[in-house]
Amino acid sequence: MSVEILPYVGIKMNGKEINFGMRQVEIEAILGVASEIVINNIMKNKTETRSGMKFIYRGEELTDIVVSKHVKLKYKEIDIFNTENVIELLSNYSKFEKSKYADNAYGNFYDLGLSFGGFGSVEIPEGRIVIIFSKELTKWYEGYLVV
Repeated sequence: MSVEILPYVGIKMNGKEINFGMRQVEIEAILGVASEIVINNIMKNKTETRSGMKFIYRGEELTDIVVSKHVKLKYKEIDIFNTENVIELLSNYSKFEKSKYADNAYGNFYDLGLSFGGFGSVEIPEGRIVIIFSKELTKWYEGYLVV
């Protein structure tokens, strides 16, 4: 399975578009029932696990998608998890801003709506992750770089 990043829009998965702002029932109609659903009352969100990804809903709408390194994730023709110089290649489309406080373990491509974890010299528990986020969450993901 290949997943294509659609900046600030969502993803294309198996030829089907999943867009930010869609409701859980709409996504279920396209992809079927999620393998796991977790409601987080503290963060006020709901997370569905689907094919190596976590779909996050704030309120009733999809706002971000966390993608594990086991998914074939692409932007244009760049294979995100299997390309050695992925940060350099994506920097042709957006400036990469690194965390100043987490030993550069995290960084964001704001023009692409992407947050990267584990791509630098510092490892994170998940190994590597990419979070694809909606434009409305840009400020929220800026907070990732200051903690």
